[in-house]
Amino acid sequence: MSSAEMKVLIESENRASEARMMEKFTDMVRIMNENLLKKLAEQNDKIKSLEEENRRLAWRVNDMEQYDRRANIQINNVPQNGNEDIGKMLCEMGTKIGVPIDFKVDVQAAHRIPSMNPNSKPIVVRFTNRMKRDAFLAAARTKKLTTNDLPTIKQPGVSVNANLCE
Repeated sequence: MSSAEMKVLIESENRASEARMMEKFTDMVRIMNENLLKKLAEQNDKIKSLEEENRRLAWRVNDMEQYDRRANIQINNVPQNGNEDIGKMLCEMGTKIGVPIDFKVDVQAAHRIPSMNPNSKPIVVRFTNRMKRDAFLAAARTKKLTTNDLPTIKQPGVSVNANLCE
């Protein structure tokens, strides 16, 4: 065998070997790609499932928060002063609207909440008894209190509402 024939034979073998290696490499990349696509589809399914569960849980949390607030009212447009006594003010309101409030018995918590208007932050009141809350709310809506009705407050326009939202 001549050197030229040997060279042709070696080149032919090299090309055949490269073709086999390229085919094996292509098969390996194809298999890896298929596996990755399969994992991606599984992950997408899991994400969709988790997103749906997250939506359901958000609704449940919202429902639970609404249920938890069923004994709350929110009082708006009551100007804030440095040494205010929210308990005393609530008792005055209750007397004025005909639903007397014993602050220590009827009220679990009462405090101001953050607001855009720093001079008139709303007051949230959590009653210990929903029937007392409902009576207070109904009477306050019927009476339409103003701050002139309350000796400790000097600004008109108090509003009392159910506190069902964040």
